[in-house]
Amino acid sequence: MAGISNASGEQTHGIAQISSAITQTDLVAQQNAAPVGQAARLAGGR
Repeated sequence: MAGISNASGEQTHGIAQISSAITQTDLVAQQNAAPVGQAARLAGGR
């Protein structure tokens, strides 16, 4: 039973790490999207 409990804890920790990585990736994507949108508006405004 202790092995199952330990595996469950490790799985929970791993899922939390994946969730954090996805959140960070999303934030970077949003930060990168802003300059792309600005560049597109500038290019279209010529």
